[in-house]
Amino acid sequence: MRKTMLHLDKALSEGERERFCARLQGEGVTCEAATASMKPHLIFIGYDENRTAPHELVRMAADAGVVARVIDL
Repeated sequence: MRKTMLHLDKALSEGERERFCARLQGEGVTCEAATASMKPHLIFIGYDENRTAPHELVRMAADAGVVARVIDL
């Protein structure tokens, strides 16, 4: 599992973050609650790089109504 960070165009409320993470999890991506950022516009995620490419993470976020950029760690 590869870990990376998404930089979102806006800060998400706790409820928005939960819905966003649930949507990503539906596509096999996990939000890393244990390594949560203190900045609400950053989300650490884990994904299987054999199944998902970084540009697909951006598409998934767009499908969820969020503009995101991948910040590779």
